[in-house]
Amino acid sequence: MAGYSRALQSFTTGHFGVGAGPIYLDSLQCSGHERHLDSCASSGLFKISSSCQHSDDVGVVCLSGNRTDVVQGVRLVGGFKQWEGRVELMVNGQWGTICGYSSGFDIDDAKVICRMAGLSTSGKVQVFPNAYFGRGTGPVLLSGLTCAGHEDNIDSCGSNGWYKTSSYCGHQYDVGVSCPDDNPFG
Repeated sequence: MAGYSRALQSFTTGHFGVGAGPIYLDSLQCSGHERHLDSCASSGLFKISSSCQHSDDVGVVCLSGNRTDVVQGVRLVGGFKQWEGRVELMVNGQWGTICGYSSGFDIDDAKVICRMAGLSTSGKVQVFPNAYFGRGTGPVLLSGLTCAGHEDNIDSCGSNGWYKTSSYCGHQYDVGVSCPDDNPFG
């Protein structure tokens, strides 16, 4: 309805702050294909249960513009060579990182990152956890990444969801990768 091409993540319990004024809808049930909220099932406009409070307000993060791919760019930062470093992804014009805390970020995930960066995956790919290449700034975008290793983009991999990371996922757990050194850099 807001003109964006895709929803990235939904949030509950006033994640972006609590609203003021009337609460319009409760028990909203959409399939995701509707063009307007009034096509979704709900308890009805202004028919709010007494337990519904602004602390229950919902929010969403949408993909800006008319793009369908979430990631606009990938870069490796802080490495000793051009083919290694902290993984940073650009989403909605902002650079952010991937959390490796208890997520099992592994070689298959790293292969997809290397491929996205236009680097080789034919040799030894390495994973560096716990901000080995330094802590990033900006949002921690992903955690729980589960790629099979053959994907061209992490949009095709499983995860905990965009912007949906646990409270433990600070920049001290930013992941890094090293792509094979048979890349054609000087």
